Amino acid sequence: MTMHGYPPPVVRHSDVSFASETPSCAYFREVDARLLGESVLASEQVFVQQLYRRSESSGVRWRFRQGQHALLYFKEAINAYDGLLDGRQSRRSLEFKDRLFFIPANSEIDGFVKITGDYSYFVTLIDDGIIDQEPTIVDTLRSSSLQFGFNDPVIVESVGKLESELVHADESSRLIIEGWAIQLLGLLYRRIIKRQSDGSEEKFGLNQKVLSLVIEGLREGIAEDTPLAQLAAMAGLSNRQFLRRFHNSTGTTPGRMQLDLRMERAANLLVESSFSITEISAQCGFSQPQHLATAFRKRYSLTPTEFRRHRLR
Repeated sequence: MTMHGYPPPVVRHSDVSFASETPSCAYFREVDARLLGESVLASEQVFVQQLYRRSESSGVRWRFRQGQHALLYFKEAINAYDGLLDGRQSRRSLEFKDRLFFIPANSEIDGFVKITGDYSYFVTLIDDGIIDQEPTIVDTLRSSSLQFGFNDPVIVESVGKLESELVHADESSRLIIEGWAIQLLGLLYRRIIKRQSDGSEEKFGLNQKVLSLVIEGLREGIAEDTPLAQLAAMAGLSNRQFLRRFHNSTGTTPGRMQLDLRMERAANLLVESSFSITEISAQCGFSQPQHLATAFRKRYSLTPTEFRRHRLR
């Protein structure tokens, strides 16, 4: 039976984990622990999954990156986490039950969790197109930081209601989980705004692999301005989210870094080549030799000609 033209929700129990990958941006979900079973309930924009796993070692490898916002809920206690959170090293003690993890779209976790024995947890993936009529909330969620191992009684209670829905799913379940997802995004938005106002919002950067790719893109595009949207696409982020995380990782902006790379390239060419100042200006992305001269004088207190003469002595 279908409802309002949508397919019925899918509920399945299996021993198969899943991962997906695209050429431009890899998405993955990898947990190095035995999967005992799972229950899934899905609509077009919301995916809810309860997993049952068994950890047979003290440290479980956990890698996670998805194109949708994710909320994870662990009933059992995770003792600790040691690894990268969006490229930044983090060690955390999490010796409490009912832990929540909000992972904004395209954020990345790569580390080890300390958890033993049998355990269960919920994974919810939400496409923020479900609230596209609320652009402020969409933008805030996309540009927010990972929230790792927090406890929120209101959110915990709402997640708990999904458990019975997974067991007793019917043709109305799609509407129920989409309504729940909209409410959840609203609660997360309020939490983010509060954390921003009290200064507790954490600052995460780009993971090292993505940062290296972006810097190489800036270097290869040194002869012309590299569009911000192109750089953000390399990281799989919105422009705003990319700028914030790039700054957190480097302490500067992409434009300023590209200028630094241009100046570095120009200095090398002045010393190591016989190109004219005009040719070097063009190769380094300066539309006029005067622009190179101005930037050079500001950086080195010398004109390009003076710099070349001084270094070749």
